[in-house]
Amino acid sequence: MKYRWDKLVDSLYNPKTDEFDLSKIPDVYDCIKYDVLHNEDFFQKLRPLYQAIKAVADFVVPQEYGVLRQEKLDIGIRIVKPLLRRIIHNLESGLDEEPESRVHLYFSSESHLHSLRNVFLLSGLPSNNTCATTLEAIELNYMSHGVLRLFEDPSKALDDPWRFYVNVLFSPGCSLDPFTFKKDGHILPVSRPTPVNGKIPLDRFKELFDFVWD
Repeated sequence: MKYRWDKLVDSLYNPKTDEFDLSKIPDVYDCIKYDVLHNEDFFQKLRPLYQAIKAVADFVVPQEYGVLRQEKLDIGIRIVKPLLRRIIHNLESGLDEEPESRVHLYFSSESHLHSLRNVFLLSGLPSNNTCATTLEAIELNYMSHGVLRLFEDPSKALDDPWRFYVNVLFSPGCSLDPFTFKKDGHILPVSRPTPVNGKIPLDRFKELFDFVWD
């Protein structure tokens, strides 16, 4: 643990130039959160340190994927276009009488999750502004994930756009305060997915993300 922190401190601050490397802020936050869960007995007054670095990380980390909203959307599109193309293809396959699979799992990187969240929020998908701004401010941590579900309403005509609709949710993962929500066994629970849009016609969903075919 000491070696890990010594190395991190050395890379964070350069005494010769009197400058901080802000790209190390996420690493500092991850280390503190890890030690809160697993090594709290080794630290004194760890909560103020955790709160301070979390405030910095909450500001710095989202800016890695664009500062202005249009920048976040443009960067997000470039990163997740192939992933979204695959998601749409698999949603459409759910219309088949006997689809090859009814469940598709995608495992990706932090950059893809931040970008996917930004694209979802800034593309016109959220059902309301409160939902969008709330999700935009949520930290993404380990086990962050999105859930997209395709539903059929058999009471609608086959040509009714609401016959098939998509439900989109997003979870920030293990983003809860470890001082408050830590469980026995050094476990931090994964937050339940928050609705981005409870119900959107499949055709409308595809229209919002038609850029994936460019």
